[in-house]
Amino acid sequence: MVKNGTYLKNGERKQKYKCSNCGYETKQGEIIETKVEQKIAGFTEEQFRAKFDLNFIVSKKCKELQKGIYLSMSEFIKLCGITPGSGYRQVLEHPDFDNYRGRIRGDIYWSHPESISKMKTEGILI
Repeated sequence: MVKNGTYLKNGERKQKYKCSNCGYETKQGEIIETKVEQKIAGFTEEQFRAKFDLNFIVSKKCKELQKGIYLSMSEFIKLCGITPGSGYRQVLEHPDFDNYRGRIRGDIYWSHPESISKMKTEGILI
């Protein structure tokens, strides 16, 4: 390679060309066929709900909780990516999520339903 995008071949200097779309190096006069992917503007319904619907976000994260691992309320909120002031307390306290949370000494913990029910039957969680 020699600077300025030229190279030596059999003692001759030749110019390299690059495709402006993909950066593929070509020879002079060579034709490159490129596929143009059409991008759709906007969000799908699932992407939209994952961004704005708190019920959808919390229920999705509840399904990802693992057995035997307990998260405090603040850790669970961070896991969900919920920002303060968005009315998330009403969603988190909804009866649909009773199986995923338990209370001890005023603190709320979240986990897999089997882990929560085990601790509730042993009297550790309320």
